[in-house]
This record gives sequence, structure tokens and C-alpha cells, in this order.
Amino acid sequence: IVNSTAGTLQVLNLQTGASKEFNLGASNNPFDAVVVSADELYISYYLTGVIAKLDPSVAENQDPLVATLTLPDGSQLAPYDSGNPGYSRPYGMAKIGSQLFVALNNIDASYSPAGPGFVAVIDLGSFTQAGLIQGSGENMGNVFYYPDHNSDYVYLVNIGDYWQDLGVIDVYSLQSDSIVASWNVGGAPSAFIIDSAGKGYVKDDLNIKLKRINSVSLNFSGFDVEYNIPAGSLGGM
Repeated sequence: IVNSTAGTLQVLNLQTGASKEFNLGASNNPFDAVVVSADELYISYYLTGVIAKLDPSVAENQDPLVATLTLPDGSQLAPYDSGNPGYSRPYGMAKIGSQLFVALNNIDASYSPAGPGFVAVIDLGSFTQAGLIQGSGENMGNVFYYPDHNSDYVYLVNIGDYWQDLGVIDVYSLQSDSIVASWNVGGAPSAFIIDSAGKGYVKDDLNIKLKRINSVSLNFSGFDVEYNIPAGSLGGM
């Protein structure tokens, strides 16, 4: 359990009920976590622009940090104003094969887009950056992969600026190493799920709605159903 505000990682043993907590540093603002195994965990440090590799199997009085990887800073992320670049601000992540895909907000001090959204691709074997994908929108917030639906496509969610209906979902092909489609979904999308029937669901944080795509394909033709979410109940998905 990652506590971004307190800067802690809590590890629970569901079988015994035992727990332990590690202090990661509140100034790092740990955000998302990807578990590879009992002794291999990756966490995005939002404020410091770092991916931390940790071993959560160590005792509570030991330091779980194994290594850190500094992500590209704003000057390397096609800033709109080269004299005033923003910050990478690593957000959501997804493990795909032997790689870790990390969404980079690329925003300025006022949390406005400082350039296009990006995804950093990390090789987990060497723990080095293997690539950088520029999105079609701004404020890249998350990465989703559903190999049971299509093992070639990765869905890159560009949130936009939260007030202009600029949300975009890019469809990235692992095989061609390129974006093969961009869906102008509007709103401020923060999550995307494909169910077993091939229907897609987009959580829109701007309009407070859950929007459904009747059949997910490369050609996005709009939503067939939009569900209103009760005020104050918008959470994860």
C-alpha cells in the first residue's frame, strides 16, 4: 500500500495478517507501484522524477531501496517554452514483458501541460531507459495493457488539462514500435478497461462519467453509453 502524502510503503501479509511499513520519504511523493515478485517492486516518485526499485521482502528495520533511475527532465520532453521547461512527474505504470512503461505528465509548476505527454520505457533487466514515446495529447496519466484482448496494443491515456475536454487515448503497437491510432475521447480520461466481451470503459474525471465503447477496435467512433457517477464517489478503476 503506497501512501503518497506520508511517503510510506506498507506491506501486508494476507495469510498471517502481519504488516510492516517502510518510510520512502514524503518529499518523493511515491505514487504508483508495480509488483514483479515478493522481492521486486517498482514505485514512481512523482515529485522527484524517479523510478525506485525496492525489495519489500527485507525486514522492517532495513532499507528496501535497491536502486533508482532518474527519468528525463522537462528539457528533454519537447517543452512548449524551452526557456521554462516543466517536470516529468511520473504517474501510472504498467509492466509489459520485461519492460516497465511509465506515464510522464510533463507539467509545469502550476500543474498545466508544459509540453506533450510522454511514456518512458524502462528495461527491467538492466534497469535503464530503453525508449521514450511521445503521446498525441497532454498530461500523460496512465498506461494499460490487455493481452487477452490484443497482445500487440498498449493504451496510453493522455488526461489533458482537466477543463477543455482534450482527453486522448493513444493505441501503441509493440510490434511496430509506434502509435497506430489516437482516439479523441474528450473529457479528462484517467483509466481505461477492456472487459471479456471486448467492451471498453473510460473513466472521465472532468465530466464525472464512466463512458462505454461498445466494441474496442483501432477505429474509435464514440461512446454508446455514458453513466453518471455520483458526486464525491469518483475513485480508481
